[in-house]
Formats: sequence, C-alpha cells, structure tokens
Amino acid sequence: MKLSNYTIQTLRDVVIGDSQIHMPYLTGSNMTDFFNAFCPKKEVYQSDWDNPKAFSKYSRKQYAEKRLNEINDTYQLTRLIEKVVQPVHFELYGATYSKSSVDAISQILLHDGYKLLETEGVFKVEGDAAPDEVKAQVHFEEIQGRILEQINSAKYLIWVAVAWFTDRVIMKALYDKQKQGVNVQIVIFEDDINLKWGLLEPKRAEHFTIYKIRYTDSTKMHNKFCVIDLRVAMHGSYNWTDKARFNNETIEITTSRDIATTFADEFIRLKQSQIS
Repeated sequence: MKLSNYTIQTLRDVVIGDSQIHMPYLTGSNMTDFFNAFCPKKEVYQSDWDNPKAFSKYSRKQYAEKRLNEINDTYQLTRLIEKVVQPVHFELYGATYSKSSVDAISQILLHDGYKLLETEGVFKVEGDAAPDEVKAQVHFEEIQGRILEQINSAKYLIWVAVAWFTDRVIMKALYDKQKQGVNVQIVIFEDDINLKWGLLEPKRAEHFTIYKIRYTDSTKMHNKFCVIDLRVAMHGSYNWTDKARFNNETIEITTSRDIATTFADEFIRLKQSQIS
C-alpha cells in the first residue's frame, strides 16, 4: 500500500489521536509500542514526547509521520490501517468506538484510490492500488487432496494447464464445479496417453472446454499449473495422473493476485497458440 505525502500527513494525526476525528489518544509509550508492531525497526520509548515543554528530536506528529513513512508502500501499512479501525483498538486505549471515525479515515484514503470495506464487522483496505499479499505453501505429500481443496473452493474460474491428465477423481471435481457455473477450461498435451486413458478420451472430453496442444520438433507442452479465481496459482512437478500419486512430487500453492494473473496470461497464450 503506497500513500502520498498528503495522505500520510493527514493520517498521522488521526492514528495518534491528535486530530478532530474521534480516535484513541496514544501517549508516547503507546505510540512506540504501536508502531513497533508494524515497523521492522524496533524503537525505545522517549519519555519527553509526553512533555510539550521538553526538547525532543521528534514531536509527536513528526515521530508518527516518520514511522508511517517507514512502512509506506508495504503490506504493513495496510495492516496498521486495518488495525486502527477495529473496535478492539478503541477498547484497548479506553476510547468509545465510532463508526463515523472509520468513515472519515476511508475518505482520507480515497485521495490515493483506497477505501475501507466492511465484511461481517471486519474492515479491509480495498482499491485498484491495494497491495498484493503473497502467501505460498509447498507440499510434498497428499498432493491430490491439496488440488481438490483448491478446486472445491473455486467460485468463478478454474483454468488448468497440465501435460497429462488421467486422474478421474480430479476430473469429477472439475465437472461438479462446472455444473455449478464455474468457468472451467483446460489446456492439455495431445498424445496417446491423454487420448487413450486421459481427459482426451472422447467420452470424458465431451464434458469440458479443452484446448489441445500438439507436439512440435521444438516444443512440448509440459506445464503443470492451475489458476483459481485469478487469486490462487498451483504449480509444480505433479501431473494430474493416477501414477503421480505414488511418485515423489512437489506442488506449490500461492495466493497472490499478481502471480495468479501471470499464470492466467500464460494460460491464454497457450490456448491461443494451437487451438483445435
């Protein structure tokens, strides 16, 4: 999340309770502990921040601005903003929760194209420029089950590019999601394995939207990846076959809009290269 200087300077007063917007007032000690929870550099409380007559390297506002800039253009700034608008933050510092204060913060964020959206009492930062939080998990066992979990979680689309696909359990899961209205598309290698025992066997192929990639002297479609809802990408060594369940295989499941979109772009390129 990246905010302009104007938004940072406006937000700093709100976060520490020095603005006209009703927010918890953070003492010097509170400020240090609060920002330490989000900033990589941990600092020690300077007692003279609470004494307006004392000389200090930073005023309250300068200190807050400095620390906000430390995490500007990072996911930690998103976490900080989402924290200060939760009721528990108000309660922690003995303040009364105010929905109007949350609305005011959302208006501040609009200057940079962000806003706060509430889902079941929890506020999240949203916007075209919202940060991409990347979460990745690597698995070496029970890979079929991991794939099925992600397929079953899909709400909108499942795009699959696998060299060989003979696993009927996964086929059934895809078919079920397709009947629910999910956009299921598959890019697959056109060879004897897939034609005789796999997804390209006519009675199975008729149920899916399939793009067959033919072998050429220079290239062979050897991918093993899947995109779920342009949000999750699965990729690794694991072909979607019965035999793969008994091999030493790897799959990485990554939650990231940017990474999922990159795989989606490659999926589109593959299906357009040799559509049959």
